[in-house]
Amino acid sequence: MFTEPSSLQEHKQLLQLTWISVDYVQIIATDAFYKLSNTRSQIQAYVFDVIRASVPKLNLDDVFEQKNQIAKAVEDELEKAMSAYGYEIVQTLIVDIEPDEHVKRAMNEINAAARMRVAANEKAEAEKIVQIKRAEGDAEANYLAGLGVARQRQAIVDGLRDSVQVMSQEQVSWTWYSSLNILTP
Repeated sequence: MFTEPSSLQEHKQLLQLTWISVDYVQIIATDAFYKLSNTRSQIQAYVFDVIRASVPKLNLDDVFEQKNQIAKAVEDELEKAMSAYGYEIVQTLIVDIEPDEHVKRAMNEINAAARMRVAANEKAEAEKIVQIKRAEGDAEANYLAGLGVARQRQAIVDGLRDSVQVMSQEQVSWTWYSSLNILTP
């Protein structure tokens, strides 16, 4: 197994792939011994070549999302190259991706801003619901007040009608009726 810290930095975003783990076995010992010296540095060179070819094409978020695909590309390239020297590549892992401190800070600020936007949207939605409920309550209160005014007016009309009926049955003088008419709004 070969685990190597690397300091490969992407020119756009100062990205460090801190640990790359390559598991390999010798399958043909004579080829491994006679055809290749310093296996670790050869593997490291192939790893860096693949990463230099693939990582600069991606933005930082894509590097995190495609970590397994990058590791698979490294593994495939190593398998092709190292099989000629008697080695089989068992597995390749990108163990840790570490952005530069400035990039980390910027990413944290972006995440915080996104959370603040979501919180602001939620707060605005809650305020909207409160205003809708308040408006519905006001509308219901106005409706009920209108019903109360209508019943009050109906009671006044009913009272006047009853008064007129009583007057017409008792033959009340027109002067008394006129004074009653002046008193009512």
